[in-house]
Amino acid sequence: MKRTIALFIFAATLLLGVAQTSAEKMNLRNEIENDLTGNILPFWLKHASDPNGGFYGEISREGKGNPATPKGAIMGARVLWTFSTAYRLYGNSDYKAMADSVQQYYIDNFIDKRYGGVFWTVNPDGGPDIATSSRPMRKRAIIEPVNDELKNMAQIEHSRHRSLHNFVNNLMAGIAAYSFFPKKPMLQFDREVDKQLTIY
Repeated sequence: MKRTIALFIFAATLLLGVAQTSAEKMNLRNEIENDLTGNILPFWLKHASDPNGGFYGEISREGKGNPATPKGAIMGARVLWTFSTAYRLYGNSDYKAMADSVQQYYIDNFIDKRYGGVFWTVNPDGGPDIATSSRPMRKRAIIEPVNDELKNMAQIEHSRHRSLHNFVNNLMAGIAAYSFFPKKPMLQFDREVDKQLTIY
């Protein structure tokens, strides 16, 4: 009898602890969401757009954009993903307008129309930065969307695994699941045969 009572008290305490944890998680989620929609996204909407097109390559803490700074492909991809996801979650037309603007700028300026791939950086006027090459970004522009799909849709996360066997099993299951996805990320580009040395 004492065991049953002790077990009941233990289970009730455990359940109350889980309920409290769920309430705390919900409060934390609400705080984060309020900060995102009330501070972070409005800051970027107000200060990130470059009147010359796209986004600023550098913004101070005070929100002053530096028009002389080159614009980076990874930064552009992150701004595009952030506002696309924000629009999908909240339906705010300002988020869609920002995502559409950055997407068009990215397509027009970061995609290497001659060799395919993506430039690492472009000059503030949108022209390719001669010091950087599109070759290293070619792989990354394909790999990053695939990694995103594997992490978010197939639930592959490296932090969950405590052994190599569990990691490999999870990775193989995720790749198998990915092969059944109806829509996979892809880039459309044409290959131009030339006599340049190709380094991958």
